[in-house]
Amino acid sequence: MNLAGIAALVASKNERLKSELLPHVAKGEVILVWSAEAWEDQGELTATPDSDGLVLSGKLHWVPCFEVGAKLMLVARAKAQSESHLVVIDLSTPQNGLVEIGPLESDLGLRGTFLRTVSLQSANIKKDQIIASGFDVSEPLQRLRSVGQVATAAQANGLASASLGHARRYVSERYQFGVPISDFESTRIILATMALNLAAARQLTFAAADKLGAIVPVWADRDRIAADCGAKWFATKVAVDVAIDTVQLFGGYGFVKDYPVERLMRDAKMTQLMLGTNQILDIADEMLSR
Repeated sequence: MNLAGIAALVASKNERLKSELLPHVAKGEVILVWSAEAWEDQGELTATPDSDGLVLSGKLHWVPCFEVGAKLMLVARAKAQSESHLVVIDLSTPQNGLVEIGPLESDLGLRGTFLRTVSLQSANIKKDQIIASGFDVSEPLQRLRSVGQVATAAQANGLASASLGHARRYVSERYQFGVPISDFESTRIILATMALNLAAARQLTFAAADKLGAIVPVWADRDRIAADCGAKWFATKVAVDVAIDTVQLFGGYGFVKDYPVERLMRDAKMTQLMLGTNQILDIADEMLSR
């Protein structure tokens, strides 16, 4: 969560805000969370310009609100009549106006992110809290999306690796017909397929991460956009497939909470829904536009 918010801030032209926040982020005193609605077109947050900056009203859904000691700063996009604004909202200190953080969402997975709905009613945002406005919003938003997709791919790789580790241990300990089920050829084929797909997902993620440091603006680098989308799509698919196969290998124990694999399956599915579902990622568009 922190990486994508940092990427959006670094890509902006607001040097004062960067110098003010980034040192605290580096020390772990500030966490830059963001709402998925920052780059989607379905957000309900509206902005009205005033002499001091902006007045925000509306709701932001699925905002990670970690219960930690660090200050939470939310990167969000607000829409005015003629342009969009990317802003930083302090969730730890009430604004001049009403900022309400709702109850925990009842999530399928990734429950450690503590997703909540943040409601704002005439919340005043000072000019120095505005990351970018108008055309200048595009690059920070695309940076947020690119880093978020690669980070999600890395998260999916971690989930797949954990599932594979549990599967390897379990099949060596579970005996059937007097031998461990790891001796069965069908079990070995499943494990080999899981390991090979995970290795491929990692390589795609490494390749996409390597492109993040390029100086060329993200919106002008079609290869980078395709790499981000491809890594996220494949790694999250592998995470789900590996988790499902692991649950299958565990049999009846796979869907009870005595073992962690049912949670890994739920968490893996969530990665396919974050930052746009896998069905709307524009991989084909990027390929066809070359």
